[in-house]
Amino acid sequence: MTDDRLNDGEALREEVIALRDEALRQDDFEWAVKLSHVVAWMAEAMQELKEQTHER
Repeated sequence: MTDDRLNDGEALREEVIALRDEALRQDDFEWAVKLSHVVAWMAEAMQELKEQTHER
């Protein structure tokens, strides 16, 4: 189940990255920054999940 969660998380993160890139193309820097924060938070959360999985 954890692998599925990681795969789903990575797919969602890629979608958020695409939204951020689109915001940049449209010069919507406010949204691009907000989405960049979401991407960073998701990367942190996924790393923590990976570490917890390896500890078990």
